[in-house]
Amino acid sequence: MTTFKEAQRVQSQKAARSKRFNRVPTEDQEQMTLMSWAHRVKYGSGRLSDYLFHIPNGGSRNIIEAAKFKKLGVKAGVPDLQLIVPNGEIHGLWIELKSKKGKLQPSQRLMIQRLEEQGYMCKVCFGADEAIDEIKKYLMI
Repeated sequence: MTTFKEAQRVQSQKAARSKRFNRVPTEDQEQMTLMSWAHRVKYGSGRLSDYLFHIPNGGSRNIIEAAKFKKLGVKAGVPDLQLIVPNGEIHGLWIELKSKKGKLQPSQRLMIQRLEEQGYMCKVCFGADEAIDEIKKYLMI
């Protein structure tokens, strides 16, 4: 016969395991899923991934690296991905990819506004599926 405390402990362990396996994918995981899909899609003279690339402006860096990257032109708020395919009057598509629980930062809002003023389309997507849908709509595929 199981004691109440033992039953609680087992329940707690099951809950911890459940949380561990039911985590929301990270932004990096979502982006890898998106790029994997883009690599499988034939587009133009190659694959869609030939026209879609990551802008490495985010991430944490040590002070020396951060100073170097700033001198190289890294800017806060630049969206994660750029699709270099024009569509009529639109110069290209920028995607700020967030995890499903992610939030847009003020610097990202400002950069998106600037890009849209210059004739680019910008989309904030929560998860790879949403980003894939936006790319399909943009390219009409």
